[in-house]
Amino acid sequence: MKAKRSCLLSRYIRLSISCCLVFLASFEPAIAASAGPDFYYYSAGRRITLPLSKEKLVVRFKQGTTAEQQKTILESQIDSGLFAERKELLLFKLTIFPLRASITEENIIKTINSLNVNPAVEFANPVFDFPDAELMVTDEFIVKFDPSATEQEIESFNAINNVEIARKEKWADWYVLRVKDPKNMNTLKMSNLYYESPLTEFSVPNFVRRLEPMSVTPDDTYFQQQWASRNVGQIPPGGTPDADIDAPEGWEISTGSNDIVIAIIDTGLDLAHEDLIDKLVDGYDFIDFDNNPTPGNYPQDAHGTACAGLACISHSYS
Repeated sequence: MKAKRSCLLSRYIRLSISCCLVFLASFEPAIAASAGPDFYYYSAGRRITLPLSKEKLVVRFKQGTTAEQQKTILESQIDSGLFAERKELLLFKLTIFPLRASITEENIIKTINSLNVNPAVEFANPVFDFPDAELMVTDEFIVKFDPSATEQEIESFNAINNVEIARKEKWADWYVLRVKDPKNMNTLKMSNLYYESPLTEFSVPNFVRRLEPMSVTPDDTYFQQQWASRNVGQIPPGGTPDADIDAPEGWEISTGSNDIVIAIIDTGLDLAHEDLIDKLVDGYDFIDFDNNPTPGNYPQDAHGTACAGLACISHSYS
């Protein structure tokens, strides 16, 4: 839960005194052609900086745009690289284009804005670089509204910001929202605007994460603690080396598929965990006998979170 929950009181006060101008000011739409110089999103109450890639950007073309047309559009940008070096993520209808070496951040933004003017482009966005992956923002973000928010407030907030509901996960009580005009309403800014609103508990971009071809040993900070994946006798001290599931050896064969559904039979699961939030299907709680498998009032029963994270780790790679 966000620290700004106290803002709810001021929202109720504004409503009770019918101060319409002040109330509507909180619904100011987030219109922007680009994300600007400060790239970040919110997670667990913290701003997470997104490091801008200076080597590539991502584009979604409108349906029916041919490869030859894409090539012409790309080559019209003086800062673009070779069209043949593009990478396509067909599942998400995204194309990652290379950029000219030594391009500045200012010129990256100019190139993105130039592409967004093209009628064949649905949207163009930056790519964000991490040591083990690339993150891309599309036209979707994930939101959980505050329980006190009424349906009318939600509908009004979405309408004013030109946002629509892509789908709702009833069991998790959160929505996947879509920005209707991602060329002119940047999804990253929109997600942050929703996070900062007293109407929501959280909001996060529905990132597409692309990992580079992985080595047999991931560079995840906590991988060395996962003795069940690769046991070198580290935990507990004096453990039996190689008494594990040979995860790195398995990754040499396959890194999994997002089409595979894994069943976790365990105690509660944190449905809002940033590593799992967009990878879950409907679950059931056989303790409370309902469709909400979160730990609820029993935080000690979140063991399923760790199990789900381990079970689906190889399914995070594309």
